[in-house]
Amino acid sequence: MNPFSSLRLVYLFLALAIPGSGWSADDIAYFETHIRPALIENCLECHSEASGKRKGGLWLDRRTGWAEGGDNGPTIVPGDPDKSLFMRAVRYHEPDWEMPPERKLPDAMIAKFEEWIRRGAPDPRTGAVAPRPEDKGIDLDAGRKFWSYRPIADPAIPAVKDTAWPKSDIDRFILAKLEASGLRPAAEADRATLLRRLTYTLTGLPPTVEEQRAFLDDPSHQPEQTGGSGSRQPDALTKVVDQLIASEAFAERWARHWLDLVRYSDTCGGGRTMPLPDAWRFRDYVVTSFRKDKGLDRLIREHIAGDRLPAANDDEKMDQVTATGFLVMGPHVYEEQDKGQLDLDIVDEQLDTIGRAFLGQSIGCARCHDHKFDPIPTRDYYAMAGIFTSTRSVRHENVSQWYTMPYRPTPAEAAALAAYEREAGPLKLQILDLGRELSRLNDRGAVLQNRRLEATATVGTVVDDTKAELSGEWKESTHTKPFFGAGYRTAYGEAQATYRVPVEKAGRYEVRISWSAAANRAVAAPVLIRHAGGEAAVTVDQREQPGIDGLFHSVGVYRFEKGEASVTIGGPNRGGVFI
Repeated sequence: MNPFSSLRLVYLFLALAIPGSGWSADDIAYFETHIRPALIENCLECHSEASGKRKGGLWLDRRTGWAEGGDNGPTIVPGDPDKSLFMRAVRYHEPDWEMPPERKLPDAMIAKFEEWIRRGAPDPRTGAVAPRPEDKGIDLDAGRKFWSYRPIADPAIPAVKDTAWPKSDIDRFILAKLEASGLRPAAEADRATLLRRLTYTLTGLPPTVEEQRAFLDDPSHQPEQTGGSGSRQPDALTKVVDQLIASEAFAERWARHWLDLVRYSDTCGGGRTMPLPDAWRFRDYVVTSFRKDKGLDRLIREHIAGDRLPAANDDEKMDQVTATGFLVMGPHVYEEQDKGQLDLDIVDEQLDTIGRAFLGQSIGCARCHDHKFDPIPTRDYYAMAGIFTSTRSVRHENVSQWYTMPYRPTPAEAAALAAYEREAGPLKLQILDLGRELSRLNDRGAVLQNRRLEATATVGTVVDDTKAELSGEWKESTHTKPFFGAGYRTAYGEAQATYRVPVEKAGRYEVRISWSAAANRAVAAPVLIRHAGGEAAVTVDQREQPGIDGLFHSVGVYRFEKGEASVTIGGPNRGGVFI
């Protein structure tokens, strides 16, 4: 039998109808021609026994696989494509059901799958489906046996060989481990070294000279010292420890560790980095709590529900409300436009931080599945999430903002605020008056910016550029407003314009020139004024708008004799000179 005949026999075999199935030979041929190749190419890599993968609990390499379905039940409803989960996935109409995940199938292929299901999903592939492991949930009893969930108990005190070295039961545990390893304790530190270790450990700072002197000179170094009445006196070491623990430095150092746990920051992070202007209040609240030796259980309660706890007075109430700043300090994408998603992400971050900071473990994984080793099922996660979704953490707009409330000032702050208001009141009125005047001037400037000013509308002796003595090449233009007189001219290089000004009476006169400002004007246009005392040479930046009514610029006040004065504009320059 030649190869061609073999292939033909295989095709004829596959084209035969399966007795009792209700499928015609044409139905089977349709599956073999269009469906089986599409499944092999796009689906079986993740849903077949041969690949070793059964994602979503679904096999698509046999009819019984899609008939039984995966985690969400039967995948194909023969005869009804619209009710088949398979079609929901390949049509890409729902983001959570898109398959294959890398790309959408061609529309022609999707249409063939629809036709296949409409025909009754003919599929000659046989084979049983191995049962999926039964989901028994979490074994809470087994979870409670994990070491971190066991109740605190007093262990047996180990016996040690060197009974003279230990001063406490903790020492006996340490020494037992050392002896088991064949080691001996290190020699005791001298007093200066001990003080240095203590201060660095408790405050993060070295001991001051005064602290060193006080400790080294204190004769009560041993704990057995007693007073004259027989009462026990604290030794030098105990006094130093007490002093350090009562210090502000101790509170600040250990509050820093706590602030790291509760992810304190002065900015939110997440998406754009937005400042948290009042975050320092939470920081100071934590430092004060450590200084006052607030109980850990109380500290955590105030972090989570300080606004709901009873308070003895206003100061305590504000302190507890400040504590709830813990809930909004996380890195959140406040510009997220799906605000429902943002709400859930904020709650997820809050629960995750609560788990890590207060329980020493993650909770966030239970957002999608039961913890495999910890007794935290998904239902417990969403039970807690339900509590936090009822909390108003943010108010929504294009870029959402966290909720704020007024902070009651201290008496000193209230007095300073009142003094400021008394001083600022008159200044605010003055600013309003100046604002109105500025608006009036701006309105006048806007009028000037949109018209030219006739030479006859000004006081003084005016010589327009039409009457100037021009040398070199000048070009007339009226494009840019405002301008003075008939228009304006521009020139480059050595061109000059000389204005002859009649002086009817000797005296001191201000000389003003006008130009139309623009970015391509001369940076330092030369101006030469001939006056009674000689000549004055100045330059002007014609890129800048003249300061007087947007039209005129003063080049100085000079004395002129009766007769004639002259002003020359132009000459060598690095830009166009305008007159």
